[in-house]
Amino acid sequence: MTRAIALEALDASTLTSHLRRRSTLVLFSLGIAAALIHAATRFPLHLPGHQGIEWMALLMLARMASRYRWAATVAAAGAAAAAPFLGFHDPLTSVAYLLPGVILDLAAFVSAGNLVVMVAGAALGYTAHPVLDWLLLQATGTQFGPAQAAFAAHLMFGLLGALLGAGLWRFARR
Repeated sequence: MTRAIALEALDASTLTSHLRRRSTLVLFSLGIAAALIHAATRFPLHLPGHQGIEWMALLMLARMASRYRWAATVAAAGAAAAAPFLGFHDPLTSVAYLLPGVILDLAAFVSAGNLVVMVAGAALGYTAHPVLDWLLLQATGTQFGPAQAAFAAHLMFGLLGALLGAGLWRFARR
């Protein structure tokens, strides 16, 4: 009888491990897909941060749809890993993809999944790129983008994207 329980536990643990690996691969692939979308839709709209609508929506969906504590970070890691191969010229692109996922997951963890805090965390996380540009400008004098003007635009587009992702998740759950 003890052996049967141990076999059941082994099967459950193997299944859990398999599902976890599969979910990680799906989340990582979602990030790669998001980076591909970003690379394919680079038009000169002259609105800094406009890609934040779809990026934050996808990160919010990843975070809300997964049981992983670090779901948004895994998805963001996929985008960060793909970015150097997609023709982005800004050396901060990979970090700018990764930080919003980390900040969103931290906001979800700290707030125990409070949606308002998660949306605010996603919006603030999306400002990572102009903040990094500004820090690099201060440290080295090298400017990669319009840091001051871009902060407000990134915050606004990040907020819109996070709200869109949360709204889509709520709508899909009905």
